[in-house]
Amino acid sequence: MTVGALTVLALWVGARLPLFGSAVSGMVLGLVLRNVFHIGGQFTQITGFCTKRLLKTAIVLLGSTFTLQQAALLGQKYLIVIVTTIAITLAAAYLAGRSCGVPRSLAGLIGAGTAICGATAILTVSPVVQARDEEVTYALSTVFLFNLVAMLLYPLVGHFVSMKEAAFGAWAGSAIHDTSSV
Repeated sequence: MTVGALTVLALWVGARLPLFGSAVSGMVLGLVLRNVFHIGGQFTQITGFCTKRLLKTAIVLLGSTFTLQQAALLGQKYLIVIVTTIAITLAAAYLAGRSCGVPRSLAGLIGAGTAICGATAILTVSPVVQARDEEVTYALSTVFLFNLVAMLLYPLVGHFVSMKEAAFGAWAGSAIHDTSSV
């Protein structure tokens, strides 16, 4: 019931604040409910289902909408930006994690989530690095928190500097850490 009400409220708020949309509204409302009103702890099972089953299904469905030809056309134009961004981000995550004493698996998850495509990458990499459920949850929360900040600030910055749509799309697409957020 609470999840459904939150979804309806996020859609309503997002329609009235189109610069941010329903996704940002839903994240902000969820953060407020969980941290101010302490609502949400009882949803551990449903969030586990969503991150382990529903998200993977959504990834497959999203992938099925693109042809290899479409991916190749997009990739050629931005390949250097993509490869450079991924390499720098993975290296920075490794070095930052090492200097802060973060376990290698957690640093790898955060690096992959930041460099590649957020939750999708974290869930894909987690079995490879043998991450514990707590590390996966922490990495997902970290990436989504930074996505939220980016989704709130980037449109304002892009509008403030009169960025053209294509330039804004390239900037946001290479800098925001999650496919759904972009």
